[in-house]
Amino acid sequence: DEATEPRYPIKPRKKLNLLIGAMLGVFFGLSTAFFLDYLDNTFRTPDDIEKYLQL
Repeated sequence: DEATEPRYPIKPRKKLNLLIGAMLGVFFGLSTAFFLDYLDNTFRTPDDIEKYLQL
């Protein structure tokens, strides 16, 4: 097979790539923060201890 020349020059869409990258970065950053907060089972206040021990 012989290579063919493209009909028009191809160049990256810098603004679109930057926007998508920023949105994905914010999404994954927030997702990670919420997930780690969900996994955190430490007591933060005395009320948390009372609720856990059902006092």
